[in-house]
Amino acid sequence: GIDDQHIKELLAGMVYGRNDQNDTTEGLFNILALTNALGPSMLDVNGNPVCVRTPGDLATTIAGCVPLNLLGAVGSITPEMMNYSSFVAHDELGYRMKQYFANISGDIAELPGGMLAFAAGVESRKENGFVQPDALIASGNTTGNAQTPTSGGFSVDEVYLELVIPLLRDVAGAQELEFNLASRYSDYDTFGDTVNSKFGFKWRPIDD
Repeated sequence: GIDDQHIKELLAGMVYGRNDQNDTTEGLFNILALTNALGPSMLDVNGNPVCVRTPGDLATTIAGCVPLNLLGAVGSITPEMMNYSSFVAHDELGYRMKQYFANISGDIAELPGGMLAFAAGVESRKENGFVQPDALIASGNTTGNAQTPTSGGFSVDEVYLELVIPLLRDVAGAQELEFNLASRYSDYDTFGDTVNSKFGFKWRPIDD
């Protein structure tokens, strides 16, 4: 059996990760505001240009709207026009990861090529993330790429075992012959479980 003299390392712990991201995008246009600004316009009683819903009818003036003429001369588009029709998008993204683990490793017995070594452990991990786009972006009424809020996550419980089996060393035709075995069982809460295994070997027939 395996006693304390064979155990090289016993480790347990917890890992927590967090990413927060805030994106600011300039140079986008509000399509609804742009539609108003490029629509019918006229001069009000003070001689100021205003947007109207019905041509020639000041009673249908759109409050706060600044008319925009994209075909005007260079410099005809004022900061006020841009401020009304454009907007700055603010998107928020987040990610969280929490993991608990316990690992043990050591030697089991001596073989002709060295010590039969093992490593085993259990792990439990949970990950989740979200994307919260600007409200105007989410509405789809902009010149930017439309996207809607989304979030999700998953959790997984795992157990694994690894063996290093040194069969031969310093003999004719096998200065070193070692096998490696490993297997991991994973149980996801989203789609089920899976087993992933590995087999490998290292053979050095001569010193070089």
